[in-house]
Amino acid sequence: MTRQTMLLTLTISLILASVLQAQLRLETLVLKVGGTVTGEIIDVSDSAFVVARKVGKSAIKQTIKFSQVSPNSMYASLVSVLSPLDRTDHDRVARLSFDAGLHAIARRHWLATLPEGKAATGDVLENINRCVAKDIEQLLKRSRKALKLEQFSRARRLAMTAMRRYAKHDAVKNMPAYLNSITKSYESARRRNAAIARSARAKRAWERGERYIQDVSNWVEKALHAESKGLKATERFRVARSRLDTATKYLRSAEKQASKLRQSSKIPRELWPQLAKIEEDIVALQVRMRLHVASLYTVRGSYGTALAYVNTALSYDPSNEQALAARARIEEAAAVSSVRPFRGAR
Repeated sequence: MTRQTMLLTLTISLILASVLQAQLRLETLVLKVGGTVTGEIIDVSDSAFVVARKVGKSAIKQTIKFSQVSPNSMYASLVSVLSPLDRTDHDRVARLSFDAGLHAIARRHWLATLPEGKAATGDVLENINRCVAKDIEQLLKRSRKALKLEQFSRARRLAMTAMRRYAKHDAVKNMPAYLNSITKSYESARRRNAAIARSARAKRAWERGERYIQDVSNWVEKALHAESKGLKATERFRVARSRLDTATKYLRSAEKQASKLRQSSKIPRELWPQLAKIEEDIVALQVRMRLHVASLYTVRGSYGTALAYVNTALSYDPSNEQALAARARIEEAAAVSSVRPFRGAR
């Protein structure tokens, strides 16, 4: 091999390595109004990302305010860009997460600002206490909403999450009584269902209600079919993500239709537990679809985007063990693999 050929081969290798690295640095920001922005985050100010994007054959820089980005996506991209995080970074991420309503995450990062073995004091302690109070408030609000919709398992799970996270907090002292009220509501629903009158009119209403519920189930079946196709295509990233995105769209349709049924008088109340079971299945599938997509992005090294999908999954089920484990793995991988010279504006 001649010297000229060796130089050409080396140059091509360097170019390919550069292209691969650029691909791995791409992040996808999920916008609140819908849609996404994909590009390389080249700067982070106090209130916005600066993203380098390709539009056709041209390259542009776009400033995207944190207020435009969904909270989970904003957090995931911050962690990805700033990793590995030092104490100043943890404080910065904590403040932005708190402002975005991610109180449990903010608490975790404020705790990370403390020297090993040191207890929180002063402003840090005050911030952590605010996070705890807000997180408990959010979990209980969601639990009561689920209880009102007769989603008893979800209501109990959210309440238990608050109690496990903050067992010694005054706000959870009445949690056993609240859990007991969930049990009583569930038993009342069972007795009501056992006493359904089967008159001719009630039977017609029952059959009509079952057809409406079946319409919701059909969307779920479509989602499962799309999920199956997506998992068979995991070696083709775009195809797999597209099919999993389609599955998510079907689940949104199922969710929307179930919500309308819940708010209408089209189905007898005695069928609500059946509808509630489908709604719980939809939540479980929403979590599962996002973990699938997160896995696709993790393999590509797009840890920020992967983390965004995992955090969205956790917004459906904060205590989901698979999602919590996935988040820990991704955050660890992001910190280990981060070798970028840029660490973001201070």
